[in-house]
Amino acid sequence: MVAGCATLDKDECRTADWYAIGLEDGARGRAIERLGDHRRACAQHNVAPSAERYIAGRNDGLKSFCTPERGFSEGRAGHAYAAHAPPSSTGCRR
Repeated sequence: MVAGCATLDKDECRTADWYAIGLEDGARGRAIERLGDHRRACAQHNVAPSAERYIAGRNDGLKSFCTPERGFSEGRAGHAYAAHAPPSSTGCRR
């Protein structure tokens, strides 16, 4: 049952492109705590994520998520706009 909740499976952990995973998570507006979810999933397979690569990818992904247009559409849909962009990027934190 725990494996069904894992963010990544054994093969994904072993062949992970941590930049690409971070990029996808950032583009979806996921919080940095998502890395902890990946870390726990991969720990079961003795794989540790590259936090540096993940964060670089996530920061780049947030650039496509953290836009005024996205904020407007999320608000119009009644959703909270809770992405956490790095202070130096445009969008989520202004």
